[in-house]
Amino acid sequence: MKKTMMPDTEFFKAVNDISTRWFQMGLSDIPLEKKIRLLSYVRKTMKTSIPQLARVFGLSRDKVSSILG
Repeated sequence: MKKTMMPDTEFFKAVNDISTRWFQMGLSDIPLEKKIRLLSYVRKTMKTSIPQLARVFGLSRDKVSSILG
């Protein structure tokens, strides 16, 4: 199955669903440590970009880049 980029709204919903399954809290409610775990997983499993990750996770592009290495 080919991964395709999603618009930010759909991408947010998908990431929020994962956050709810993993942590029983929405993406906006989880602390930074959990966002970092989720960020790494999402980067590996979904087609996305650093700017989109930054927008959806509410972090700066520099912060996302440093987390992902």
